[in-house]
Amino acid sequence: EGYDKGLIDCLGDKLEPQALDGKNISVIRTNSKDQLAATVKFAHALGIMPVVLADFDYLLRDKSRQRDAYGARAHESVEQIGAIPLKMMGDTDGSLFSRIQSIRVEIKREQERLFYKAKMLSEFPEGTLRVKIESLIPDLRAIGIFILPTEIEGQFLDGHLLDGGKCTDETIRKVRELESVELPVAIELNVLKSCIEYALA
Repeated sequence: EGYDKGLIDCLGDKLEPQALDGKNISVIRTNSKDQLAATVKFAHALGIMPVVLADFDYLLRDKSRQRDAYGARAHESVEQIGAIPLKMMGDTDGSLFSRIQSIRVEIKREQERLFYKAKMLSEFPEGTLRVKIESLIPDLRAIGIFILPTEIEGQFLDGHLLDGGKCTDETIRKVRELESVELPVAIELNVLKSCIEYALA
């Protein structure tokens, strides 16, 4: 979603020059999290196996009026991708979808404020619930859903690359000017690189 596309395009060119184009892989920008699930379903309808990259809060949130107490904006979550598309991506027995549902219910019940406001994993206190979230994230990645531990801006180690604290076109321009050897110092690459490698595999 958002500027994640520009960053993935840019990093893909630097980490694996021409590899995405060479395998006819397109990076699609959705304008909001509300479009991610629809894009996944559309890709499946075309016989395309999608790879998803989203901020941490794609695990959270809903559109209920309970959000009003926290001044939170509503958006869809990974749950809206649905059981059938997830099965096509590798959740063959539906157990991962069930875990998504049960963990989201538990987060909302035990940490309602964080359910509506958290933007990064580190905001959750140590404990059983956080462990469940931490174990869910790699299992989602295993089927092509890459959830960042923060917002995209949280992946920048060099804050000078951000434009007023945000990832913008100017940020992407600055990243394009970096040499490949400078990238690990400027950007936390683990999840972003894994996402690109998964798409190329």
